Amino acid sequence: MPTGPAQTKWASITVPVQVKEQVLKIAAEEGVAMHSIIEKALSIYKAIRNRTVTVGRAPQGRLHTRSVWYVFKLMLSYAEFRVIVKNKDKFTSEETEQAINSFEYTLYTLRERLKIITPEEYQRILALAREYMKTRSTKILRDLNDMIREIMFRVMALTK
Repeated sequence: MPTGPAQTKWASITVPVQVKEQVLKIAAEEGVAMHSIIEKALSIYKAIRNRTVTVGRAPQGRLHTRSVWYVFKLMLSYAEFRVIVKNKDKFTSEETEQAINSFEYTLYTLRERLKIITPEEYQRILALAREYMKTRSTKILRDLNDMIREIMFRVMALTK
């Protein structure tokens, strides 16, 4: 009974010449066998695929990392909130309330699903947002922007 390492079984696949040339070039640069480059590429592909969500109503959707999707949602709802507050006189109170509700729901989602925001931060952001709606104070806006930016960076660092 052999006690050494298991013997590797080999197979071949047909790939376009340019793909083989790229693999050969990278393998030469790194000083490794071509199959090592393929293994690394497959590892990276699987890691990315496992961290993606399908977005869109089309059957094929679009694959994005989870963090990109949530950053997009956060920035979109925050931008909508900011635009409505800045142009308060051009929107109805229902539209204004809808914007704050959308922003609040996005924050709630980040808090509950991703655990990126603490309950205290959540309450602080909502208090700042409501205060900014009333006063349009630059200081409050600066504090609110700082908190949103910090959360955005946390989401971007998300590896789930």
